[in-house]
Amino acid sequence: MKKWILPAIMLVMAAPALAQTKKPEPPQHFGVPAETEFYPQDSPKQALASIAKAFERGRVDYLLAHLVDPGYTDPTFGKLYHGKFGKYPEDDRTLSAADRAARVKETLADFVYVVTSERTSEPKKALRLDRLLKEGTVEEAGTTAKVTLKDDASAVLTLLQIEGRWYMSNAKSDKPK
Repeated sequence: MKKWILPAIMLVMAAPALAQTKKPEPPQHFGVPAETEFYPQDSPKQALASIAKAFERGRVDYLLAHLVDPGYTDPTFGKLYHGKFGKYPEDDRTLSAADRAARVKETLADFVYVVTSERTSEPKKALRLDRLLKEGTVEEAGTTAKVTLKDDASAVLTLLQIEGRWYMSNAKSDKPK
């Protein structure tokens, strides 16, 4: 019985230190809370797995809010919001919090629809992306990583590290914005 007392005391003393090592969650984006334990992105491979998981679970909202380069999603979201409401989100601060949240939610639903429609209308591109996410070889170089397929040299996915988290880059541009 005495053998267990010292380890138990050490565990109790270490618990506060272990609890402090957990990183705080990033803030909500487009009204979507971050779930970094479920969708980790501390490494390019983790980000790939998280992106694949988000697609598999139909969480395109999460993908756009937390897994795709904000240098692409923020301006695109802003254009959709402006097209729908005549103002950019940052210029629409006079609304109540509830009305603003409703507009953000509505705009995000439109953004999800655009992405989902594009995947549906271009099944070959969607299949290639799915293969990159699941079978791709990752080559990391500093704050960027290239994901390629061994049997298809034209298939490339770029990941960017921004503030310690890895994001999928917009396929049309490899440069962070």
